[in-house]
Amino acid sequence: IRDSCFTPTNQRISLHEISETINLAKSTTFRILQTLIDAGYMIQTDSVHYSLSLRVLRLGNCILPNFGVQEIARPEMYLVNKATDETVALSEFLPNERVIIDVVESTLPLKFVLRAGESVQQDEGATGQIFLAYHSDSLRAYLKKHKKKREQVQKQIDAIQTKGYAFMINSRALGSCGIAVAVFDINNECKYSLGVYGPDKRIESNLEMIVQTLKVSANRISVRLGSTTLIK
Repeated sequence: IRDSCFTPTNQRISLHEISETINLAKSTTFRILQTLIDAGYMIQTDSVHYSLSLRVLRLGNCILPNFGVQEIARPEMYLVNKATDETVALSEFLPNERVIIDVVESTLPLKFVLRAGESVQQDEGATGQIFLAYHSDSLRAYLKKHKKKREQVQKQIDAIQTKGYAFMINSRALGSCGIAVAVFDINNECKYSLGVYGPDKRIESNLEMIVQTLKVSANRISVRLGSTTLIK
C-alpha cells in the first residue's frame, strides 16, 4: 500500500516525485501517466509536472451511497480470521463509548465470544488502548482519572504509537488476550479499530504473525475508507 501522490497542498508534482512515491521506475511511471492522460484523468502541466484532471470528480458519483465500513471491512476480517482462526472484531470510537460493529467468530471450540452491537467502556482492553493512543482528549481525561498510573499508562501509549498495535492479557476474562490496530477514516482520524481476540496461549504463540496480518488488513481498510494514514 502506497501513500497518495496528490494532496490538497500538493496538487502539481513531478514525474520523479510520483516515481519515488509509488516505488516504480521512471520509465514505468511515465507509461502509466500517459495512459491516465489518454483516459482523461491526468494533465501534464509542463515537461515534468502532472496534476489530476476534473474528470476525477466524476468518480465520486460512482461510489455506492450506502456502502458502509462493515461492507468495506468484512472481506479483510474474513482474511484475518482465516489466517489466525481467532475471533476478529471491528470497533467504532464514539464520544463516550466504543461499539463493536462487526464480528467474525473463530471456528475453534475454545474461543473468545464477542457480539456485534455490544457497547464497551471506551478505554477497556487492547482496543481501548488503541483509541487512547490516537485520541489525545480521551487520553488526557483518562490520565486525569488515573493519576497514580500516569507514567505506566503513558509508557504503554508511547509503545503502541511506536509499534503500531496494542496487546493486552486478562482485560475481559482470565486467560483472554487481545491484539488491536488502528483503522483511519477519510479525515485520517482513528475512527475504528480492528482486533483479534482469543485464549492467551494461542495468541501469544502466534503474536508476530497476527500483528502483521492485522496491520496489512487494517491498512487496506483505511485506504478504502479514503485515508492516507497507515500504520507501519
